[in-house]
Amino acid sequence: KGSTFYVDIPFDQSVIDKSKGKEFRLADLPTDLRFLIVDDNPINILLMKQFFHGFKKVATVNNGEDALLALEKETFDMIITDINMPNMSGEELLTIIRKSGKHTKTCVLATSADAATLPGQENKEITFDGFIEKPFTEVELVKTVLHALYKNQQGRLKQHPA
Repeated sequence: KGSTFYVDIPFDQSVIDKSKGKEFRLADLPTDLRFLIVDDNPINILLMKQFFHGFKKVATVNNGEDALLALEKETFDMIITDINMPNMSGEELLTIIRKSGKHTKTCVLATSADAATLPGQENKEITFDGFIEKPFTEVELVKTVLHALYKNQQGRLKQHPA
């Protein structure tokens, strides 16, 4: 009625990715990163300010319209935006930023307390560089930021070979 098989697969211990277990900390990020935090909830803004207090530039705004004004005045390496905001959602903000063509080197991350509201990326031309589900830990935040920076750097290297 059935068979049972046992298999031993030899492998070299060095193939195991030792970085998988690494817990990234804010100290692993370059301190000269410039952040723009967009969230309509003052508690979330306060939390993000606490996370990034040791960084060169951390600007915060309460809505998408103010984010666009801030982007006209300054350049940021990373924008972290809430998805669900009144008047302009995080997705609408992302679309405007990407279509402007001015901030091609800027990573845009989405945050949301409801994973169901995080937009699907399949078959979309314009996508976020990463997602952070609220509530999040320092490890999750840093891992997402590092991944976005790496992905962004790889994309630019492919577009502009040296």
